[in-house]
Amino acid sequence: MTAAAAGAAVAWGHEPVWVDAPRVNVVNPIGAGDVLTAALAAALERGAELLDAVRDGVAAASAAVEHPVAGRFDPARMRRLLG
Repeated sequence: MTAAAAGAAVAWGHEPVWVDAPRVNVVNPIGAGDVLTAALAAALERGAELLDAVRDGVAAASAAVEHPVAGRFDPARMRRLLG
């Protein structure tokens, strides 16, 4: 479950975990949820654990809201936000 700029919650066979979103300068929030979902799916496809995949998704979505074009993001910025 996502909570916009606050982050996302993930629950599976363990205790639910909250993943905070980093603070960013929001330029265009359109498509951020799609970016989160795509980055999460890509991380899972690469073999990442679920929690790490959610962190990737939140970082990608955070990078996406900084981009003026909906649904686009800078992968280098995503990695810095994961840092």
